[in-house]
Amino acid sequence: MIDLKEVFDATAATCLRLFIYLIENMVTEEVILQNPNISEEGKNFIKNLSYSTILMECNYSYSFNPFGNKEKIQFNIDYTHPNLDIDSRCEFGLNVVNCVVEKENLKYSDDLYVGFKSTKSLNSFLRLNVKQLFEIFSYSEQRENALVELYRSSSMFEVNEEIRNETDDLFRNYGNIENERYKVSEITDISLDDKKRFSCTMYVGKVNKFQLKEIVNEAIIEVKTIKNYGFSNNKVKHGEMETDIVYMTIYKEEVRRGNKRSLFSENENFICYVQYDINKKFQIKHDLIDKYLTPERIGYLQYRWNPNFNKKK
Repeated sequence: MIDLKEVFDATAATCLRLFIYLIENMVTEEVILQNPNISEEGKNFIKNLSYSTILMECNYSYSFNPFGNKEKIQFNIDYTHPNLDIDSRCEFGLNVVNCVVEKENLKYSDDLYVGFKSTKSLNSFLRLNVKQLFEIFSYSEQRENALVELYRSSSMFEVNEEIRNETDDLFRNYGNIENERYKVSEITDISLDDKKRFSCTMYVGKVNKFQLKEIVNEAIIEVKTIKNYGFSNNKVKHGEMETDIVYMTIYKEEVRRGNKRSLFSENENFICYVQYDINKKFQIKHDLIDKYLTPERIGYLQYRWNPNFNKKK
């Protein structure tokens, strides 16, 4: 029987000896990458390894010409981090791109992107150009403006400090609500830090507006009393309290995908989408299609009807 511990120890010892050999013989990364026998995959592995640290794993790094502009380069690099706070990620990111600029011979006008992933925070990123980087590290009069621009063009999310079961969070789902009159499926928790929210899809068959409104009232009561559980990577409002917002798309017949699931008026299968909002603000919008739909507001509900629904032919 194979002893996995012995295999692991032997592999670790081999890797350590290889690194010692490379150091003793002053074999640099540049020397290795110039070897014609190394594949592109191998070169990428070595390059990403050079950008990694003990705690920060570089997932990928590459450069390209944005919008086909041959005079400009954007360098992207992505990390998995051990749930660092925002300040630590920003400091690490700035130091990384400082090394990248020198290593990749980037110009003053070139752009940099550093992505961050972890189990307890939403994906974050820093975006800046080489000029901003120089201004940030120069402590000159332009430094404050460069920092403001950095935070404006970047997106960083806090780590969720809640004690969570990450396995449960990964596989959690909300079951369908189904009876003879309707079926509610694809129930999804879209909650925010201060609002408990669900989105869902409902199928109702052949109904008129009066019947549909009765069904919606009944289904909303069912959905808004569902207990939600939150997420490992994002702190949101969750628990047994009533839902603040329910966003529901309503079709006649159940279909998985394709044109029959579109929200355009030409889709005969699409009836409407309706939004329940306890605060009557109705902030979930579709700017592209709302102008083609017919609005109707009834108390805590806002309908956006397909104008062709129940239209006599």
